[in-house]
Amino acid sequence: MSRLHEKLKKAKKCNESRSPWNRYDLHYLTVNVAVRYVLETVEKEKTKKKHKDILHVTGNENRSVDGVAAIKNAVLRDFNTI
Repeated sequence: MSRLHEKLKKAKKCNESRSPWNRYDLHYLTVNVAVRYVLETVEKEKTKKKHKDILHVTGNENRSVDGVAAIKNAVLRDFNTI
């Protein structure tokens, strides 16, 4: 299993055990893993039509290079909202 898949699996397991069903925590994920995870969760929520709103928590970017919100910006870019 690739590192990407391992990190993605850990994120899913962590969120399933600690977060409400429509809240997805992206803390401590790499940008690539976070973007992939967001895409998967959006597709899952669309398919199930279980929740009207989905919350993806990116944090304050305290550990990011130069304070740039890397995960948040990458997710927004991939969803064409920047």
